[in-house]
Amino acid sequence: MSQPIQKRLQEVLSPYGIQPLSNIEICATSSVNEVFFVDTSRGRIALKHHIQNDSLERLKQEVALTEKLATFGVPTAQVLLNQGGQPVTEHQNTHLYIVSEFIDGTPLPNNHKLTESQIAQLAQLLAKFHLAGVDEELQLLPTHICSYDVQGLTNRLMTYRCELHTLEQQHSCAADLLTLIYNAMPKAMGLSRALPDELINTCMKSIIHADVQPSNFIFNSQDELVSCIDFDHARRDLRIYDIYQLAFLAVNSKFSLTADTAPSRESSWQDTLELILSNYEQIAPPLNPTERQCFVSMAEVHFLHQLADYQFDVTNDQCDITISKLRRDMVNLEQDMAAIEQVMAGAEQATC
Repeated sequence: MSQPIQKRLQEVLSPYGIQPLSNIEICATSSVNEVFFVDTSRGRIALKHHIQNDSLERLKQEVALTEKLATFGVPTAQVLLNQGGQPVTEHQNTHLYIVSEFIDGTPLPNNHKLTESQIAQLAQLLAKFHLAGVDEELQLLPTHICSYDVQGLTNRLMTYRCELHTLEQQHSCAADLLTLIYNAMPKAMGLSRALPDELINTCMKSIIHADVQPSNFIFNSQDELVSCIDFDHARRDLRIYDIYQLAFLAVNSKFSLTADTAPSRESSWQDTLELILSNYEQIAPPLNPTERQCFVSMAEVHFLHQLADYQFDVTNDQCDITISKLRRDMVNLEQDMAAIEQVMAGAEQATC
């Protein structure tokens, strides 16, 4: 650990009355956050430096969400208060930090094949998360585009298209990506008819996690879910967005109840959604018919927002690999939409 970082962490922990020891481990670092695990005089703690999310009010609301989640049985890391009784510590008036207890466990690796038990536990956790987030007194400043903002999606794609036009003559990779954008535009514009306001307003809104990925869920050695972390993307939104993200994660991990055979994407969606919904709806209210109808369109919104996020360097030698992946994903999208629509339509008929 370099001396400047060591000194900075000592200064941050000073208002907590905590003395760091020699072992300071950088857990993760990016343009968004730095996360450190620190052995201290009172045990191991986790220290998170919020780089991009630098709103003091937003972070205080995230802490309030953490406390609310705990009352609903959602396992989270307890946030520690500094000596001023505050959950967020300012360093040099510009840098914001949150200190929390250390959770002993490991996140799922990105290439991990999710098991039936893991998916069931994650589905039940999301149900508790959404129930806690229904509380209207629990506010959370939005920091991301909502899952059903189709106008925002089309604007992003159109802006991206204009940027690519300036590069397509010099870089074939930009031209290839531009073709994908042109193919995506009709899909995005059609979503305005599939997700009108009158439908959205009948879907359950709650504070959602909005970043369902393996690194945000900690399991112990007995394969038990022990913590849900990272609320940087959390916002008041449609609960079906979280449910879709979990299903998408499980399908892409090639989950199957019959591990001895490689399932088709259609059968994977069928198995996965049945497993998720059966566990989710043990705790939270079942999806209503409108939510099932919107679920299919939500999948397209999710993918197209991802497409609009691909602001990669078209001069990079690896961009052809990215283009190949996107083309494959576009093909999968068509198959996924058909499979999800069939599953949701069948589930709706079963509840009638």
